[in-house]
Amino acid sequence: MPTSVPASAGTPPARPSPADRIVCALPVVGGAAAIIEYLYMPSLPGSTLTWTYVWFMGALTCATLVGLVASLASERAYEPEGLRADPHRRDRVLAST
Repeated sequence: MPTSVPASAGTPPARPSPADRIVCALPVVGGAAAIIEYLYMPSLPGSTLTWTYVWFMGALTCATLVGLVASLASERAYEPEGLRADPHRRDRVLAST
């Protein structure tokens, strides 16, 4: 039985919009806000500040930040392999889409 190939199989994927990049940065902002809130909001009487939560949230926020920077730096992932070698061909192909 023949398999069908989607019509978009040969086209390059769309570049992310600035709104997509802002949405990707929101977990980093939320993690930083959670750490600041934990450090500066008063706790209940008798409870003590532990650094376990701060270290855990800091590690998760840093890991998310590394992933965000890596995804923003990988602009080449949005170009097909054949278009990287010939920039003039890339301009023609991208202009025709």
